[in-house]
Amino acid sequence: MKPKRTRAAISHLFLALLLLVGSLTVLGRFSTRQVEAVGVTPPKVEYDPDTYENITPTNGASSGISGGKFVQLTGANQLPKLAVNYVSETTADPWFGGSLNINWTDHVKLTNASDFVSIPLYGYAFVTLINLPKEVLTADVLNALDWTNSKFKVNGAEITLDQKNLFSAGNHTLRLSLGAWDNGNISGVFSTINNSSGFNANDIPLELNLILDIKKLTANSNKFDTSPDKILTKGKLPPALTAQAGISVDFYDANNTVQDRAWNLWGAPAAGRFYPKLNNGALAPSQYAQNANTIIPTWNNYLSPWDNTGKYNTKADTTEYVNGQNSNLPGTTSNREVVLDLSEGSFAQLPQNRFDRVVNFFTGINSTAGAKLTHAPTATTGLNQAPTLVTYSGTDATQIPLSPVVLKVSDRHQLDGNLAPTNLDQTAPYGKFIPSAPFTVKALWKASSLRTGEIRYRLYNAQTKQLVAGFTNSLFQTITNPTGSSSEFTAETLLPKLASGQYYFDYRLKDSLLEQAYPTAAYHWQSENVGVVKLPLITVADLPKITAASQVTNLTTQETGTAITALSTDVIRETQTFTLSQLGNPVVGTKVMINLPVGAQYQAGTLTVNGVKVNDAGLVTSLQVPVTFANTLNNQVKIAYDFKLPGLTNTTVTTKAATLTSQISIPTAVTMPLDPVSTKPNQINIPAAQLSFTHTPKTVSFGDAVQLPERKKVYQASGDHSFGVLDTRLLTAAPWQITATLTKAAQTTSGRQLLSALAYVKNGTALNLIANNATAIYQNTANDRGTIEVNANQQDKLQLEVDPANAIQVNEKYQMEVTWNLVAGPQS
Repeated sequence: MKPKRTRAAISHLFLALLLLVGSLTVLGRFSTRQVEAVGVTPPKVEYDPDTYENITPTNGASSGISGGKFVQLTGANQLPKLAVNYVSETTADPWFGGSLNINWTDHVKLTNASDFVSIPLYGYAFVTLINLPKEVLTADVLNALDWTNSKFKVNGAEITLDQKNLFSAGNHTLRLSLGAWDNGNISGVFSTINNSSGFNANDIPLELNLILDIKKLTANSNKFDTSPDKILTKGKLPPALTAQAGISVDFYDANNTVQDRAWNLWGAPAAGRFYPKLNNGALAPSQYAQNANTIIPTWNNYLSPWDNTGKYNTKADTTEYVNGQNSNLPGTTSNREVVLDLSEGSFAQLPQNRFDRVVNFFTGINSTAGAKLTHAPTATTGLNQAPTLVTYSGTDATQIPLSPVVLKVSDRHQLDGNLAPTNLDQTAPYGKFIPSAPFTVKALWKASSLRTGEIRYRLYNAQTKQLVAGFTNSLFQTITNPTGSSSEFTAETLLPKLASGQYYFDYRLKDSLLEQAYPTAAYHWQSENVGVVKLPLITVADLPKITAASQVTNLTTQETGTAITALSTDVIRETQTFTLSQLGNPVVGTKVMINLPVGAQYQAGTLTVNGVKVNDAGLVTSLQVPVTFANTLNNQVKIAYDFKLPGLTNTTVTTKAATLTSQISIPTAVTMPLDPVSTKPNQINIPAAQLSFTHTPKTVSFGDAVQLPERKKVYQASGDHSFGVLDTRLLTAAPWQITATLTKAAQTTSGRQLLSALAYVKNGTALNLIANNATAIYQNTANDRGTIEVNANQQDKLQLEVDPANAIQVNEKYQMEVTWNLVAGPQS
């Protein structure tokens, strides 16, 4: 008969769940600290202290227990057992990857048949604590756990493991339990166990099998690992100080567990999760639990090849100190390399233990003594081949296998010699063009294993491809490299004067030590490597010299020079001059590339060469112009062209250089390009937009000792009546006008006014000037810019009409004032 769950029991369970949700008890705290490389003073090996959680009832321990009471059996073969088995991922490395299998078995019984009624409600009363090695953290174990294949079996019935029934009880402790709060389907679990084959309540076997993925377990590596990328411990079985990691399981049966109360009141019934009994708030497994423990064999030493003579320990590696010293082979931990030279023979000829070293992971002490090490292969693949991967392996002094490590070995002598002339050219058909005079050939060379040697050279006739007499094997320079530097060195030799023509330059390095020891590996002539026609080519001839000059002219103001001022409306002429200032081989194929400045507007039809107009089709921003140089000293080519700079103001324009390219003809009917010759850019200053007078009529006179007229009379003023206007504005600016305003009528010094009519006569028409009113006397609608002269011919003047009927003071001087204004804007 299946037990029935009463309404009261269900309500009781629901209340207990409400009270238990989200409750945790944490004892102790985690500690962290910075770990430095093992050095002169190795760090103290200290793991985080044990901390605990989920071991204390949230609402306090009940006085009783509700649920199936598992009680430990103590008969033969019934006590708990613990076994651990580690299998690495590959036989090549005994500690890398793979899995760790933890197997715990025990036997229990159910003590009370009446418990079968409460099991579906509360589960089974027991707590199992798995005490992990101090070298790992619970969180890492849970992350590494193979939840699919890890199993908990009760009487052979598999109970699914998840993070409800197997979870953290501390930083080094896991907790396994089977209460209703640890399983979402305790009724199903109860049914599975009860219906399992051969179920006997008086002897129920328990089995927990946990499988850990080692790569996941140590994905964060060991806290004491200072190697690059944690290569010593990442993905490996964790090391232990004594090469043994302890693990144990404490089983608290129903007699040694307590149950959380349904609510936090004294006398509340037992209805919650099961917890181990504590002694004064602390775990007491020796008092309350059945314990099973074992040892996980692991490692504490690692292989770290180095040179026992010290010669090749050239790297001060701050990530690896051994015996307080950090001199190591180049590379990094577990990734070292060594390049051997000829001075001590090949790798196979060195002592077999030359690079043996075993190091204690925790103390940084050299622990090679007593270790049994081998390496394979025992020789490299040959002289200057790709590095040979030599694998070191073996056991330490206590016969514990060591993870193998690879040392990259390059044998004896670097054939990295390189020689190249730096001021010659391989480009056919010209190569390097030099004058008919002694010439210094320069080169760069490097050969890190060369200590003493030479650079040799020889010449081939470019037409016959035969060696030139006197230049079949000449000394370029004696060279040395006593320190074995891999840097480049300079060398040079003075090549004697050669007859006009073309030559191929051949060269080679001579390494004395290499040629004595391995003549077949000696450096070859460059012609043997690439062929004669791919050697640097030398063309010998006399070089002419061409000089260049440039200037600009403002055709409006005639200002000329390398820096002028111009308005955006002015026409500017740029003249590029090239002069044959030194004779040599004939100059042929001459062209000049002219370039207009940015924003320039070319004036069509203005391109000339030596004053003769030439085709300017296509000249918008640049044009290549063919020209001819007569082969006479100081012969010149002058190229001129006009342009404007519209739309610019308040800026400086830099013109672009003109570049002449040409060739010379040498006796073998080969032409050789000369270096391009360029003019220097010019500067054109475009002033800021401005509209102002440069000058105005200042003082005019209607005469002295003027006879009093008998009737109205008009007097013409004498004096300068011209105006100067400076207009540097853009063509899009508004037109301007000049106005005249009578700002003071004619009067004597005593203030007696003369009633008269003042007018400005323009083109024969009198424009009356009215006091304090502006009268337009000149209007400009043209696009003239720069300094504009107005009334320069003095045709337009002021005139004064005098009426004798008005009271006129005789023998008195009359003065009046006219104000001139320059106005920009719409014309009225």
